Amino acid sequence: MLILVSHPGIGSGIETLLRLERRYEIRRQRAVDPSHEHDWRPDIVIGETPMVASFPQTPRIILVGEVRPERRSPDGGRTRWLRKDASSAELVAAIDELLGRPGDPTIGRFVLAAFSAAAFLALLALLARALLR
Repeated sequence: MLILVSHPGIGSGIETLLRLERRYEIRRQRAVDPSHEHDWRPDIVIGETPMVASFPQTPRIILVGEVRPERRSPDGGRTRWLRKDASSAELVAAIDELLGRPGDPTIGRFVLAAFSAAAFLALLALLARALLR
């Protein structure tokens, strides 16, 4: 997938969220670069309206400040509008919907749950040790 976002912080944040999923091949650019078009075609493009428009045949997620009901694309369902501050789950769900994939549990979510459980158990152990003194 290709992430086309001019703001480096937003682009980096989206890339990090999607890399944690460990399901996608991701490339990020701050501008459309036609020289790479022959080397690699993305399955999906995520970005801002002007840049994403360069990929009319590719499924795309357009990042906006506010999603309005009138934003419906007459492109046969290949475009989704998503807020720039959407959660990781919303972004992954939009990607899976566009690619026709069912929502799979991912290693990224498993690792996060495992770390949370380990931290909770460590806290309980410290608490128990302090109470037994």
